[in-house]
Amino acid sequence: MSKIRIAVYAIYVFVGLIVGFSFILPNNYSVYRGVIVDAQPNEIHEYVGNLDNWSDWTLWQQQDPSLKIAVLKPTGVGANQRWGGDSGTGSLTFIREDTWYGVDYDLIVDNNPPMRASILYSLDGNMTRVEWFMRGKVNIPIAGPYMALMMDGMLGSMLQDNLDNLKRVVESAN
Repeated sequence: MSKIRIAVYAIYVFVGLIVGFSFILPNNYSVYRGVIVDAQPNEIHEYVGNLDNWSDWTLWQQQDPSLKIAVLKPTGVGANQRWGGDSGTGSLTFIREDTWYGVDYDLIVDNNPPMRASILYSLDGNMTRVEWFMRGKVNIPIAGPYMALMMDGMLGSMLQDNLDNLKRVVESAN
């Protein structure tokens, strides 16, 4: 058997394994990051629970200066914003919002399936633990499960950077 034929068979086996594994790997993902803030939940919620204040602590516009954000309703259940820029388009809608709980929201980016996200508060002594979760599903045949495996790496540092900035902004305001 020639070396070329062996190489071709090896490529077929490799591609077959990649395709085969894509059918048994999950295509859903979950990303989590957290930070301790020296403030009470109600002080943090002034920034998290009001979409008009997200520009004070989120870094989206620093990462994409072309980003235009329109807040359609700033607070409460149904609070909503839409955005567009070089990095894409999307929308965010609060589905639960409470001063001592945090917010749950649906996030749609570039017409992909919605992600469910939460920014939650829990008392930790005199401080508050703020935890940010994102959960979703990548519905792309074959590549979806592999992309789901990479979501923590792609989104995690972005969530942590924003949480660290939220901590800085809230603590400097107190």
